Amino acid sequence: MPKFPKSASRPLALAVTLSVLLAACSQPQGATPTSALPADDLGLWAAPANVPADVPGELIVKVRARTPLNAQTLGLGALLLRAERLTPGGDVYRLTVPSGREAQALHTLSARGTVAYAERNHTYTPQGAYIVNDTFYSTLWGLQGSTTQPASPYGTGAAAAWARGYTGSASVYVGVVDTGVQIDHPDLAAQVWTNPADPADGVDNDGNGYVDDTRGWNFTDGSSALYTGNADKHGTHVAGIIGARANNAQGVAGVNWAVNLIPTKFLGTSGYGDTANAVSAIAYLTDLKVNRGVNVVAINSSWSGAPSQALYDAISAANDAGILFVASAGNNGVNADAQPAYPAAYDLPNVVSVTAIDKAGALPSWANTGAGSVDLGAPGVSIRSTVNGSTYATADGTSMATAFVTGAAALYASTHPGVSPSALKAALLASVTPTASLQGRTVTGGRLDVARLMTLP
Repeated sequence: MPKFPKSASRPLALAVTLSVLLAACSQPQGATPTSALPADDLGLWAAPANVPADVPGELIVKVRARTPLNAQTLGLGALLLRAERLTPGGDVYRLTVPSGREAQALHTLSARGTVAYAERNHTYTPQGAYIVNDTFYSTLWGLQGSTTQPASPYGTGAAAAWARGYTGSASVYVGVVDTGVQIDHPDLAAQVWTNPADPADGVDNDGNGYVDDTRGWNFTDGSSALYTGNADKHGTHVAGIIGARANNAQGVAGVNWAVNLIPTKFLGTSGYGDTANAVSAIAYLTDLKVNRGVNVVAINSSWSGAPSQALYDAISAANDAGILFVASAGNNGVNADAQPAYPAAYDLPNVVSVTAIDKAGALPSWANTGAGSVDLGAPGVSIRSTVNGSTYATADGTSMATAFVTGAAALYASTHPGVSPSALKAALLASVTPTASLQGRTVTGGRLDVARLMTLP
C-alpha cells in the first residue's frame, strides 16, 4: 500500500471521496494575486473555473488476477454503463456509472472479493501561469549561475555545465506528462521523439495498442494528435525548459541541448486532467522502456491533485522500470507536510518533489514547502520558454521549477548511463546549494545546482 506523509490520512482502498488541490495559477484560488503574478496578466493562462474534484460518473477499479470484468463479477448490474482498460493487457479499468450514483457503486464494489481497490477518477491541474513574451537568451536567468555571463547567482548554473562540455544526449528520453506539446515548434521539432516502430500509416505497427503513436500519444481523446493550439501552452513551455534546442540562432535554450522528449497528453482543453488518463500516460512511458527498449530516464509531472491508489501504483511501476518521477510541489502557498499535493507527496524512491524560488533566491508566497516532503527548490518565477504558435512566453509556477529538475536529471543521465532512479534522486539532492529561503522548509534546504551535479561521480 502507498506510504503517504504521516500527517496525511492514507486514502481508503474503497469508497472515499477526496477533495482535489486546485492551483493552476501561482497563488491559492481566491487569493489576491501576488506581485509575482500581476492580476491583469492572468488571462494568458488562468485556472479554469469550477474544476470538479472528480470526473462525474467515473470510477477507477483494479480487479484481482484472472477476474473477468463484467457487471456480474463487479456486482454493479445496470450501474455499469461502460468499462475501459487503462493499459493494454492491464487489470486497471475506468468504469462509467450514472452521474450521482458513484458512492453507491463504490459501496457495492467494496463488498466484492474480485476487486483489489476502487476509487473516484480525480482531477489534476497544471501548476504554472503565463505572463509576457520574450525570446532573448540573456533573460534566461534560470539557466545561468554565479560564474556565467550573464550571471545570475540563484540560477541553476546549467550554462556552467555546458561550458565543461555537458550538453545532453539524444540517447536520453524524457516523458512529458502534461498538456500536448507543439511538436513542430522551431525550438522543439528536433527534440521530440519519433517512434521508429510505428510510422503514421493507420496501423499499430509496434502492437502496443496505440495506432500511429509516432511522436507520443493524446490520452484525452485516444489519438495521435498532440497539439491543438492554446490549450497546449503549458506542456510546450515545460518541454522547452527541459530541452529546447540551443545554438540555433533563435528563441531559448533548454537545460539539455540534446534530448528526446516524449509528449503524453493527459491535461485536456478543459484545463485539467484525470487519474485514468494520467495512469495510462505513465504506463505508456513505462511500457516503452520495459518492452520497447526506449531509454526513458525521467517523467516530468508539473501538475497536482488528490491521492490515488492507481496513480501510486503507476508511479511505483515506473520506479521498478528505472524511471525517475519529478513532481510539482504545488502552488497553494501551504505547508505540504500538513496539506500534501499529489503525486509529489508520494513516499516512493523515484519521486522528487520540487518547489520554486525567484531570481533573488526568495520563496514566492504561492509556492508549497515542506521540511519533510518537498525535496528542493528551483527557478520558478519569470521563466521564459517555448509556447504554442511557435512563440515564447514567461511563466511562474512550481511547474517550471519541476521542469528544471527534470532537465537536470536528464543531463546527469547522459553521462551516467543506467543510473537508477534512487541514485539519480540522491545525486540531485546531494548537489544542492544551501539557500536561506529553503532552510527548514525543504528536505535539503537547498536549490538545484546543475553545475555541481555534473561534478559528481
